[in-house]
Order: sequence, then structure tokens, then C-alpha cells
Amino acid sequence: MITALNSVEPASKSSGYVRKEFTSLKAFLSNPTRQRPYKLPRSDYWKRIAFLLALDLCFSSIMLLLFTQIPAFDTLDFKHDYENLVVAFIAVLIVPPIEELIFRLGLRSFKYSLIIGPAIIAALAASWWVLLTLGVVLAMEILYLQIKLVRSASKDPGWRVRLGRQFILRFRWVFWFWAISFSIVHIGNYNIASFSDWVVIFAVLPQFFAGILWSYARLRMNISAAIMLHMMHNGILMTIALS
Repeated sequence: MITALNSVEPASKSSGYVRKEFTSLKAFLSNPTRQRPYKLPRSDYWKRIAFLLALDLCFSSIMLLLFTQIPAFDTLDFKHDYENLVVAFIAVLIVPPIEELIFRLGLRSFKYSLIIGPAIIAALAASWWVLLTLGVVLAMEILYLQIKLVRSASKDPGWRVRLGRQFILRFRWVFWFWAISFSIVHIGNYNIASFSDWVVIFAVLPQFFAGILWSYARLRMNISAAIMLHMMHNGILMTIALS
């Protein structure tokens, strides 16, 4: 009965809406949880999309302006040519859904967050020998889980419950791990030629901040919200850069 009563988030009035959204976001980031989202009224759903997009674009624009004023960032060599229409099409319409499915869809899942997802990330960024090593490690890990843990769980039904509880209690670390991983993967957008290119760590701060907001949208709304925000982020910033 309690779940049913709280399954619909009350519609918000326009006055104080931004303050309400900031409060909600701040409360979530202080202790990220994987709880099921409220069902937002349609008007509030799109208001939240607009709020998160505005917050994302404000931070990204400020960071990009700062980068243009710091000489160290002038040496960074960006790999992609967005003046190429094919590259631009892929960046706006193809990459966002794929990245959201990889980095956000499985956030609530223990197996995906701690086993499957990290393997996919490694596959995206690693060389062949790293993948080979990873494959061997994962095979041994799966074998161990199957022989030791699964059999133990069959003897002790409470094992699965305890494992799930530990995942829930420590979910904030899972949340931040995925947000950081999302930004680190985007270092691959740059050609790293020398040690002086260490500033690339700061160059992906917009992706880190955006990843936090999109994870919030995925957990408190749905995966479609995260995909839409990602696509609009890429499209708007690319349009600004080209203009």
C-alpha cells in the first residue's frame, strides 16, 4: 500500500520549481541510491529534462570557456572532425544511445555493475593483450562464482539476500565509479603525445558532470531520459562549436 501511494510524484508548481529540483538533485548526490523512480506527471517530466539540460550546458560552457583561456589546453589534439557530416551524425544520433546502454542501463544490477560492465569498458579502451588477460581473469572469476558462491547460495538461501543488501548499502560507490569511468573513457577522444597532455584529465570534466546528471536521470526517471539528454548535449555543443 505504501509503494502504491508513493508511486506518483506530486505535480509541482512553477514557483520554486528550480529550487525544488536543486534540492532533489542535491539530496540524491549526497547519498545516491538505486531505488525505483517516481512516476512523474508528463509536464514535470519535461521540466526536469529542461532543468538537467540547462544545468549540464551551463557547466560545460563555463568549463570550455576556461579551457580556451589556459595555454596548456592548446596542445591537446582532438581526434574527431565534427565538420564531417557522417561523424557528426554518429556523434549525435548513434553514440549517445550506445553509451547510455553501456554506462547507465545496468546501474541497478549487481552483476552488470561489478562484473559485466567493467569488462565492456575495458574492451572499449584496451589493447589486445589487456583484453586477453581480462578474458582469462573473467573466466577464472566466473568459474569461481559458479563453483563456490552459487553452490554456497544453494545451501544457504540467505546468501543472495545478504549479497544484494551489501550492494544496495554500497551503491553510492558504484554510482561514482561509473560516473568517473564514463569521463575517463572520453580521454580516448584525444591524441596523447607527451606527458604535458596530462591536462586531458581536466578536459573531460564536462563529461564527468554530464555523466552524473544522466545517471540521476536514468535512476530517477528512465533510460530514455538519459539518452535524450545525451543526444541534446552532443547536438547543442557541436552546433555551438561549429558556429
